[in-house]
Amino acid sequence: MSVLRVTRGKVRPGSWEEYEASLRKMIAQVGNVPGLLSRTLARDLSDPDSGYAISLWDSQEALEQYESSAAIEKSRAKFHEFFVGDFDSSLCEIRYWDETAFEDMPSI
Repeated sequence: MSVLRVTRGKVRPGSWEEYEASLRKMIAQVGNVPGLLSRTLARDLSDPDSGYAISLWDSQEALEQYESSAAIEKSRAKFHEFFVGDFDSSLCEIRYWDETAFEDMPSI
């Protein structure tokens, strides 16, 4: 069963660019993560200090293994300094996925 994790949060006012740069650096340092199929960072258009991290996993077990790894624990502590207010995550079972919608999507 594929699993989608959606995390919503808000960073300190004016710190989005620094947060995003730190996140990209951490992703590069961690490298390939077994079971991680894709990840996306989306910034809210109506609130530039809010956004969503969306990751697609081949299984809940792969996500749980990553979540309990030493690499993520170290990274998580670093990113807590950016967040303020509400912060939550949801795990969702993928019931339908239309990959054809992404065929013409430009690379970011």
